[in-house]
Amino acid sequence: MTRRFKFLFVLTLVLAVVSTALTAQPLASEQSSDEGISELTKDPKFPVNKPSDMWELGLHAGYFALGADTPLELPLPGLGFGISLRKSLGYTFSLRADLMYGLTYGQDYFGYGSITQAVPELTALGYGTNNPFVFNHETEYASFSIQALYSFTNIKFHSTAPKLGIYGILGISGFGATVKYDALGANGVYDDVDILGSALLDYDAETITRAEYVTATREAL
Repeated sequence: MTRRFKFLFVLTLVLAVVSTALTAQPLASEQSSDEGISELTKDPKFPVNKPSDMWELGLHAGYFALGADTPLELPLPGLGFGISLRKSLGYTFSLRADLMYGLTYGQDYFGYGSITQAVPELTALGYGTNNPFVFNHETEYASFSIQALYSFTNIKFHSTAPKLGIYGILGISGFGATVKYDALGANGVYDDVDILGSALLDYDAETITRAEYVTATREAL
């Protein structure tokens, strides 16, 4: 009787410990929403601790050109680069500040007497109908903007990073530009009629194409 009693007592104690261990793990359905998702049921691809408050630093650079009356100076008219700082306000909204700087060039290959005559700064230097100015420019550009972004691809809060981002952007920006032109050489104003020379006569006579004319005068200008 003593051995059977000890055996029953030990068995009962083991069952009680097992029962206590099982009841110490509540089901996911019994947890409150504040306690998060159970380690037994949550999907590792969607972590509950994914932050909704983040900072993002961006850098961008590339081809920069100015569309104007003066043709681009090909093959590379200019370069631009910038920096941006983005702050999330949740999973879908964010604010971004962006700063950009660019430098670009333009060069025409023809002189226009009537247009030259209409620019007082050029006529004051000595350009005119008989010595038209061949327009060129060097333009520095800088801009600053503040933007509000809405992400249409992150409406599901705990989704993985999408491969394609679609945003709605609304913001305000300001810019400034400094434009310079080359109108004076070592000996004063350029004699553009002499610089263009026979190439312009050949082009007017249609004995050479525009591409050939531009190639012939590019280095001279």
